[in-house]
Amino acid sequence: MSQPTVRSARVSAPEADLAAEPPTDPGAATEAPRGPRVDLRRRVAGITVLLVLLTLGASVLSHRTQQPAAPLPSQPTLSTDPSAQLAVTAAPEVPSAVASAVRQTAPVAWGRVLAVWTGPVAASPRIQLVTGSTALATAAGQPSGGADGLVAITTADRVYVDVTAYGRLAPAGQLAVLTHELTHLAAGAAADPTVPVWLEEGFADYVGFLGTGIDIQTAGQAAIEQVRRHGPVTALPSDHDFTAGSSNQAAAYAESWLMCRQLAQQYGQASLVTLYQQVAHGRTTIEKAVQQVTGHPMSEAVTAWSDTLNELAR
Repeated sequence: MSQPTVRSARVSAPEADLAAEPPTDPGAATEAPRGPRVDLRRRVAGITVLLVLLTLGASVLSHRTQQPAAPLPSQPTLSTDPSAQLAVTAAPEVPSAVASAVRQTAPVAWGRVLAVWTGPVAASPRIQLVTGSTALATAAGQPSGGADGLVAITTADRVYVDVTAYGRLAPAGQLAVLTHELTHLAAGAAADPTVPVWLEEGFADYVGFLGTGIDIQTAGQAAIEQVRRHGPVTALPSDHDFTAGSSNQAAAYAESWLMCRQLAQQYGQASLVTLYQQVAHGRTTIEKAVQQVTGHPMSEAVTAWSDTLNELAR
């Protein structure tokens, strides 16, 4: 039997870095705290395990949609009340104080998701708390060792969180992890292999760090350094660039965030959401969706993204 696709988070920064506050962009919004760096994608025995850079952030952007979203498949529409239908359950060994803290953060994270993701969501927001990587792997149906170093795993119907790893994050990082993972849950990412990884991860990063105030040089550091080392970038990262062991992994996340950030800035945040929803479940190709939503060809969007990134690296 094939293993399910999951979305998950891996901490790779030292604890000292988790509370570090990078310089802020004076022009960026600051309604949410800044988060630490957490690298977040690898493949384990053929299972896609998604990771994210928790230093990524973006400004609150205007809403402008040039084309309406294509109809979504029949799905239950959930209340936009962040606390409605949100369930956080804990294994017996999870300290009650820890579970209580997560229950306070989770509605904030879900509210941040719903502030961006419009329309139906793929699953009710459910979070299961466990203690330790072994328990995380078991709960999420992964093989032994499949959750080593991970903070959370998102399947098609819930987010599993290892409170031991989660507790090592600063509060800003905890909020960012839950928001990122709940974005995957709302979008149905674990059950949808048709969305390009750069869009899937770039979008989750965009939502997770929207309004953090992190300046573009800090957020895009890995991509900027890649350009400085290897020359101008002319193409978006491939799915392979996100795999464990890829020398482009960190840059791929930064590049993906920059692309989603640029699309939202240029065409409106609502257009970015519409773009994702049109590509989801194989409804259309990314090239056709970009043309329909923005009125411009994909090549133009890539050129603008490339020019921005290459300019940042000068």
